[in-house]
Amino acid sequence: SSSCASITNGTPTNAGTYTVTCNGDSNHNNSTCSFTINKVAATITCSNKTYTGSEQTACSCSGGTIGGTYKATNAGTYTASCTGDSNHTNPSNKSWTMNKVTPTMSISATSGTIACNGSTTVTVTSVSDGGVSCSSSNTSYATCSVSGKTVTITHKAGGSATITISQAAGTNWNAPSNKTYSATLSSCASMHNLGDY
Repeated sequence: SSSCASITNGTPTNAGTYTVTCNGDSNHNNSTCSFTINKVAATITCSNKTYTGSEQTACSCSGGTIGGTYKATNAGTYTASCTGDSNHTNPSNKSWTMNKVTPTMSISATSGTIACNGSTTVTVTSVSDGGVSCSSSNTSYATCSVSGKTVTITHKAGGSATITISQAAGTNWNAPSNKTYSATLSSCASMHNLGDY
């Protein structure tokens, strides 16, 4: 057997096809051979986030340049991509989610008495843009309606009713827990002039 007196281009590190030359000594001719260093896939990593109102970066790429939708502000499902560098192939795209957050909903009052043929309003406070709705446990005594975040409760007859106030999920918000308003409806007693006996 014999060995090379010296090697030309024998220690490449980057991906590609190379020709290595074995320089023979005084008793050997030079010889060459070719070999290839294959690319490997870049690695894309994503983690789900929860809405905060600020832009958040969810993905990174090792061995390439991150692309697609790898950062976002609003809730939703997004897809990030990665373009491999000279030593890496493109990995598969990866999906990630910006989760909605659950807000706290409050109401301006939780109970009250409504006079005969009267009404009262309850204001809903919530950062969510989800629509507000209401329902009455007994529409014979009280009904309700909504305009924006204001709930109007209207007297129908003497008695009591529970008004349930709800808010749907919004763009970046889950639906919060319902709130209830306990309404006492005054009787509409008729006064008669009995006259003198």
